[in-house]
Formats: sequence, C-alpha cells, structure tokens
Amino acid sequence: MTSITATQKCKILLVEDEAIPAMMIEMGLMASGFDMCPTVASGEDAILAASQQRPNLILMDIHLAGVINGIEAAEKIIAEYNVPIIFLSGYTDPEMAERAFRLRPLAYRTKPVSWREIEKIILDWQRANDSPAVMI
Repeated sequence: MTSITATQKCKILLVEDEAIPAMMIEMGLMASGFDMCPTVASGEDAILAASQQRPNLILMDIHLAGVINGIEAAEKIIAEYNVPIIFLSGYTDPEMAERAFRLRPLAYRTKPVSWREIEKIILDWQRANDSPAVMI
C-alpha cells in the first residue's frame, strides 16, 4: 500500500462525476491541508490520473460518467499501484457494495457524505499507519 513519509502531505485523488459534491469535498479537504490532485469524473480518467499523479489515497464514486465504473477502475488501480480507496456511493445496492468490499477499501460510505467524515477516515488511516504527515 502507498505510504507517506513524515515530510509529505497526503496526496488525494477525487473521482466524482457530480460537480457540487466534488467541489464541497475538494474545498474542505484542501482547507484542512490535504494536497488534492485535479478531480476526474470517469473510471477511465481515474486510471490515467492514478498513473500520472501517483496519489497516496483515492476517493472513488462508484457510479461514474464513462464506460468503466468506480469499482472496475479501483480494481485496475489497486492491481497496478496498490493505492488505498475510500468508496463513495449514492446507491445502497447490496450487490455493488459487496463487489466494493471485496477490494478491501479503507471505507465505504453512502452519500451524502461530508468532507469532515472523509477527513476523519483519512486521519485515522494515517494514525494507524504511523504516518504523521498531513496537516499543515
């Protein structure tokens, strides 16, 4: 899994095709000192961004614009880069949730979700991995 040294900030990729939730999450996490990659809206763009930006963590919506959904994109990203994922979904489909859980995400949250809730998950993950880097 991607790790963060004490001199780095957590670099986060947000994959979300709804503009307002994306903006709210991104603005909140940036205000808390997290380094945000440019937000992308499709599974295809998520895979490309993961290879180019090399995030430490990905916030992944499940239902995305494009052909590849968030779970399929996460499967490819985890296989190639082993980046931890937090899934965000506006749907409570048990089959979709089961597919997501098979990937062992850091968390699976149904929308609406606040950036503060996401921030807590990230900070707990960093503490559990003895990663003091983040907040500035």
